[in-house]
Amino acid sequence: LISSSCRVSLIELIMLSTRADSSLLQMVRLLLSSHLLKTPACDSICMLRVRRRILTGRPLCVGEPWNQQAVFKGIGVPVITDYEIWKNNPEKVFGVSEKWAEENPNTHIALVKALIRAAHWLDADNNANRTEAVNILSQPYYVGADAKVIANSMTGTFEYEKGDVREVPDFNVFFRYNATYPYYSDAIWYLTQMRRWGQIAEAKPDDWYKEIAKKVYRPDIYAIAAQELIDEGKLTAEDFPDFASESGFKAAQDDFIDGVVYDGQKPNAYLDQFAIGLKGDVVID
Repeated sequence: LISSSCRVSLIELIMLSTRADSSLLQMVRLLLSSHLLKTPACDSICMLRVRRRILTGRPLCVGEPWNQQAVFKGIGVPVITDYEIWKNNPEKVFGVSEKWAEENPNTHIALVKALIRAAHWLDADNNANRTEAVNILSQPYYVGADAKVIANSMTGTFEYEKGDVREVPDFNVFFRYNATYPYYSDAIWYLTQMRRWGQIAEAKPDDWYKEIAKKVYRPDIYAIAAQELIDEGKLTAEDFPDFASESGFKAAQDDFIDGVVYDGQKPNAYLDQFAIGLKGDVVID
């Protein structure tokens, strides 16, 4: 599973990464025809949902380009972005079942390689390929939103309301800062939120969080795909973490809107810092 700070669907990323690779492109078409991969809903359907919630006075949480589309259409404004809540936070993931991975090992690695190549291409040369990506994604059989709407966030800016355009160069990060690497600490942060808000009803030791993360996040699979790309000359070892020494845990982070420091090695100590939410021995019956 790949943890990545990105806002583009799996099929879009693969199509971007396989523009000159006919064998992978054929694989993608096969997956589409077998309904393993689904393309995102069209612009009109998404905007109908956005409009309905806004007009009935209900807030909503959506990814791009729907915030920017709401601004462009004059029906809503974003209050805050996730980048401002947690800088360079992990977001979209590519996940498969263990059964599928065991039955399709070569396809699994090929998909991970395609995602890594796509992410690298999107961030390469200081985001030089983003305009081309925007033009691809704006096509009706991908995202289908207007190119100028998608470009608002994909090219390093964000418009909070009409005329309030701000520079946010890292709003979309696909490969920088090892964004595609499946860090255990990212998974554990999400587990702490599940504990804090009651989805995990009883106290768990720190080791439990780590064990669950290691069952789902698979840097070993990522490393195989990355090494193949290095051996093929597509990328270099310097593009990736040092797999021999990488622990899977980021250093303690303080880039949160609340200023609370998070250390993935100490999930319970992190939870103890909050006045609100479950922690310690509190149990929900």
